[in-house]
Amino acid sequence: VQRVRRDNGVVNFSGTVDFAPTRVVVPGPTGFPPNRAAPGAVGDSVYSPLITTGNGIVLNASQVMNSSGRHDSITNIDVNAKRVTLSMFAGFYNGKDILYLHQEGSTALLAALEGSTFAPNLNAAPGIGSNDKDTSARSAIIPVVNGPRGRNNPERQGLQSALLGQGDPLNVTQETPGSNRYSPVWDVHLVEWTNAAIAAGEREQLTSESEIANAVQKGFVLRGGPGPANEKLGGLRAAGFISNCPVVAQF
Repeated sequence: VQRVRRDNGVVNFSGTVDFAPTRVVVPGPTGFPPNRAAPGAVGDSVYSPLITTGNGIVLNASQVMNSSGRHDSITNIDVNAKRVTLSMFAGFYNGKDILYLHQEGSTALLAALEGSTFAPNLNAAPGIGSNDKDTSARSAIIPVVNGPRGRNNPERQGLQSALLGQGDPLNVTQETPGSNRYSPVWDVHLVEWTNAAIAAGEREQLTSESEIANAVQKGFVLRGGPGPANEKLGGLRAAGFISNCPVVAQF
C-alpha cells in the first residue's frame, strides 16, 4: 500500500507510473504463451494503486495519465472535466456475465496481456490462495489457458483464444461486489484442460467457482502454480501474482 498525502483535497503520490513504453504482445503459434510481451506502463519502486493517508482506509486509486503518457486501457479522456473512459473485459461469476476494469498486474507478462500497468508491489497483498475475509486482501480470478476456440463458438474461452484475436479471455472470478469477501485484488489461478479431457470431449466453457472446482477434482484441468492450494477451487494452486481488476457490472 502506497502512503500518500492529501493537501486541500489533492492527493500527492510518492510513487508514479511511466506510461511512455510501447506495449508489445506477439502471439505464439497457439496464441498463448506469446512469443513476445512487454507492458506499456511501468510503476516505479514505490508505486501501488492501493493508497492510504494512514487513517486505516485503503483506496484503489490507479494512476491513468501523467506527463509521460496515459494508460493503455483509456479510450477517451476529458482532462478539464476529469472524466476518463476505460475499456473493460467480459468475464463470469457464478454463471453470470460480468464486466471489469484491467488496471495493474504484478508481473510484466500479465500487465502486457491485459494492457495494464506493471506494478510488482501489488504482490505484497496478504492471503495468497485464500479469500478469507479476516486474513486475506485477495480473491481469486481464474484464467483458462486453453478453452474452446473459435470466434463464433458459443463455448469459446481462454488465453489462447484471446491472443488469437477471438475476443476477451472470459476469466472467472471468485467474488463480486456485495460480498464481504470481495476484493478487486485478484489472486490469479491458471487452469489448463488436459489432453485426455479434450480427447474425451469434456472441455467446455467454465463460468463459476463450483464448475472449476469440479473440473479440478475430476482431473480434467491442471496447471495451477507454486502458491498454496485454494480449497474453494478444488485444491487448485495460486499462480503467485496479482491482477487489479475492479468489477463494475454484473448481469
